[in-house]
Amino acid sequence: MGEIDEIVGQRIKALRLARGLSQADLGVQVGVTAQQIQKYENAQNRVSASRLMNIAAVMGVAPAHFFGDMRVNGRTSGPDLLSDSRAMSLLRAFSRMPEAQKSALLSMAEAMGGDGTRTPLGG
Repeated sequence: MGEIDEIVGQRIKALRLARGLSQADLGVQVGVTAQQIQKYENAQNRVSASRLMNIAAVMGVAPAHFFGDMRVNGRTSGPDLLSDSRAMSLLRAFSRMPEAQKSALLSMAEAMGGDGTRTPLGG
């Protein structure tokens, strides 16, 4: 499979983990097996447009979410956080937090890693 298939698969996995779903949970909701979800995430199988629409609907995002800031000709922008085990651990922990804690953590992370337009106190 190609690089785009890999990126789409990684984004499916990241969103699935953020939503706290297992591969089996997502598979049931979109009508495929857990093994098929695993193959999509690992880019062993290409996700069809209709299946991607189903996955997006289950996850509550637009299908464009899986393509995001992707560029053509083998170039993508931004860091590859999906291959960083610490980022994935953070994502799993985030998915288990109450909403108030998610908002607080997001504000703190934006202040720490932002573009300098926000202060650590949110101003």
